[in-house]
Amino acid sequence: MNQIRRLNPFQAFVKFWETLNTAQRFVTALFISLSIMLLCVISVVATRPQMAILFSGLEPEDAGAIIAKLQENKIPYEVDGSAIKVPKKHVHEMRMQLASQGLPQGGTVGFEIFDKTSFGMTEFAQRLNYQRALQGELSRTINQINGVLASRVHIAMPSETIFKDEEKVATASVVVKLRPGASLTSEQVAGIVHLVSAAVEGLKPNRVTVVDTNGNLLSESGDESTGLDPRLSSAQLRMKREHERQLEKDIQAMLERVVGPNRAIVRVNTRINFDRTETNSEVYNPVGNTGKGVVLSEETLSETYGGLSNAVGGVVGIAANVRQGAGGSRSAVGEGRYERREVTNKYGVSHISERTIKAPGRVEDISVAVMVDEKVDPIKIPAIRNAVATAVGIDPKQPTSSSKITVERVAFDDSAIKAEEKEMQAMASKATYVSVGKTVGAVVLLFGFLLFLKKMLSGITVSIPERVTVEEIPVPSASVAEAYTQSGATAAVRAGTSEAEPEEIARTVRKWLSES
Repeated sequence: MNQIRRLNPFQAFVKFWETLNTAQRFVTALFISLSIMLLCVISVVATRPQMAILFSGLEPEDAGAIIAKLQENKIPYEVDGSAIKVPKKHVHEMRMQLASQGLPQGGTVGFEIFDKTSFGMTEFAQRLNYQRALQGELSRTINQINGVLASRVHIAMPSETIFKDEEKVATASVVVKLRPGASLTSEQVAGIVHLVSAAVEGLKPNRVTVVDTNGNLLSESGDESTGLDPRLSSAQLRMKREHERQLEKDIQAMLERVVGPNRAIVRVNTRINFDRTETNSEVYNPVGNTGKGVVLSEETLSETYGGLSNAVGGVVGIAANVRQGAGGSRSAVGEGRYERREVTNKYGVSHISERTIKAPGRVEDISVAVMVDEKVDPIKIPAIRNAVATAVGIDPKQPTSSSKITVERVAFDDSAIKAEEKEMQAMASKATYVSVGKTVGAVVLLFGFLLFLKKMLSGITVSIPERVTVEEIPVPSASVAEAYTQSGATAAVRAGTSEAEPEEIARTVRKWLSES
């Protein structure tokens, strides 16, 4: 045993390798190769810097400019499609540094285009640059909306003119690229429309068109003459459907507790008045039974004149200076009377002024259709009808002409449900079998690997020198010992113990003993 321990590792491995057969040598070589490869991978991964995304969804122009800056700063990077990765410790530093240089630009040009202007730029070039900058700034703003990956804005700005009949209106078009699985709501589309119209002078919301990259029209044109909101019709329809679906859900849940699941179908149709009504009324009521109100003020005007006389003086004018003829005469004294009386009374009556505003969204008509399975007892039909009417807010005893409740018994075709249940059971059984098969396969593979490992280890044999006890070695005679000592054989044996095999040493000792 001391001999084996004194061998260096390489000699020990060589002796171990010589004891293996061909299969064992192949397995051992494969294991050593895999171990070396694993160590190499671990060392590479351990020494490799952890990469993080610097920017993603970049335009080719922005990606090229950013890569040039990274190469200039000697920072390692990786390009993964439209994304650029850098070591995690440099992410925030590079973002701030690139932002100070206006990168990324999103493939558009903003108002930074005016940072460098030439002295001799024409008015047309300035107007064109302003239009480009406005389009770029709007595109950058729209890209910040949740669900929008990229966008482009096109604005048609007509030239100014002094003639009214030659004026043209401004228009705009917006193309948005949505993120995978994302969609824009009507409110978000309306927000984009109003954002663009408010940023462009003279642009009306109904002149803005929004489409996606699939060519779907997202915006709706409003009525320019009436000024109606283009979102109104879609919002009304959505409100109507939500109200109907909620009623159907409530009635369905109620009926399933009575007739059982999958034995009733409910459909609700409503007519909702979305008109906003405003009514102003003024009512004047007299006081008491007189038909008059309370006297608030009274005004009386009275004029009275008595008799008239021309004894003193006369009538001013020509007639008074003309002499009367012989046959004419005039009475010296004349009589006359004038009387005028005017009374004005101002009455106060009770006054009621009312202003009524009816908000839109009032349900005017409602119709409910209920179909139950023919297996349901017909006696339950009247009770179901009354319950449904009460659930939707209709008095069963005083139904209105605009409301209608219908409950019918029909035969349900449940073949599709049975086929679906059968398919689901088959899928569940298949999943169970697959899971059991995976488990059994893993156990079998593990058991086979253990058996193979046991067989491989049992086939490895290492020759161990046979131990010889002191009692088994015969004691040589004095003459033999003296001759052995004199010949120096002991020294030779001792000198070779570190290199000779144990069997060779034992054979030499036995030979000496036999010669003695």
